[in-house]
Amino acid sequence: EKFNLINENISYNTVAPGFIQTQMTDKLPPMVTFMATKIMTPLKAKGQVEDVAEVCGMLVEGDFRGERVRVCGGMLIGK
Repeated sequence: EKFNLINENISYNTVAPGFIQTQMTDKLPPMVTFMATKIMTPLKAKGQVEDVAEVCGMLVEGDFRGERVRVCGGMLIGK
């Protein structure tokens, strides 16, 4: 949730990564990976670290204030 910084005129952006392919997720049991990618994610694939980096770059270079961007392959649609 957002901190109450409105009175200070401070806003910030956040990035909420979902199931991203990393050394950590590569060690998960195959069934967990299958469930997270093929069943729970509309894109049917793990996100990539580059996807998260691209969103971070977009937020830094753009004129965004107070945004939360999910990088999750659609896993959190509607939440």
